Amino acid sequence: ILMLTKSEVRSQIRQKRKKLDEVDSSARSVSISERFFSVSDICDKDTYMLYSDFDNEVKTGSIYNKLRDISKTVFMPVLSGDDILIYPVTDSMRINHFGILEPLATGTSAEPSDIDVFVVPGICFDRKGGRVGFGRGYYDRLLAFAKSDAVKVGLAYDFQIVDDVYSEDYDIMMDYIITDKEIIRTREL
Repeated sequence: ILMLTKSEVRSQIRQKRKKLDEVDSSARSVSISERFFSVSDICDKDTYMLYSDFDNEVKTGSIYNKLRDISKTVFMPVLSGDDILIYPVTDSMRINHFGILEPLATGTSAEPSDIDVFVVPGICFDRKGGRVGFGRGYYDRLLAFAKSDAVKVGLAYDFQIVDDVYSEDYDIMMDYIITDKEIIRTREL
């Protein structure tokens, strides 16, 4: 059996994701959003950190809108050097050097321990909660400081689920992976 390296898997899945057209990715994202709000472990919390979708990732706009409509507190990541800082979503947003929308870094950032639910992007995930990101470790470094009962949710299109991502000791595992076809629960909360 031919084994693919992480970078080969990353490349193949990113290519497949890029080929999704707008209508298909939007429909799949709505389906993922509906599944997201069907999980009580996720919906009964108060503070959320959502990623700003980029490069044809699962779209988070409908999740953000519903969280806002039900008066939840929503934060987004702001890249700062090798780290992610956490700022509230405001009307004033900017595009960072990767082309990703983020809040303006004004005032005091939140601590990872302030967040109840982290919604995390990824290139691919496995059914054990393993995740392959862009390879820079931003989310692993951030999530290392999350409180123990914080819920970590990966959002993915169904084709982003692979047999094994060969997680390393420092990789932070997801508690849920929500796709357009299923909800994968990897840890009892």
